[in-house]
Amino acid sequence: KKFTKWCDKRSHILCSISKRIMSEKELQRKIIEFFKQRGIYAVKIITSNRNGVPDIIACLNGRFVAFEVKSENYKATPLQIYNIEAIQKSGGKAYIVNNYEKFLQIIGGINDR
Repeated sequence: KKFTKWCDKRSHILCSISKRIMSEKELQRKIIEFFKQRGIYAVKIITSNRNGVPDIIACLNGRFVAFEVKSENYKATPLQIYNIEAIQKSGGKAYIVNNYEKFLQIIGGINDR
């Protein structure tokens, strides 16, 4: 898979075989840890002056990337979707992720471009 170079073998095995649904908070923590381990600038947005801003903002290979993180049982709100579309229209990358494997696939695709 494209994302193998970004995912150490242990994480890849865990994210491939895990059946337990990860909470939003756990998934956010895991994504931030992924970036931290690789020296990639990323922040978890706790509060902002705008509602609906994605949960995680990162700079990956000079690209602005944002992630709205949801548990597998939840969907993004219309305001969150609006903000993701606004980021994309501005030339940034923005995604909704609800599991770690999807996150790794997205990261692999961004890195390959």
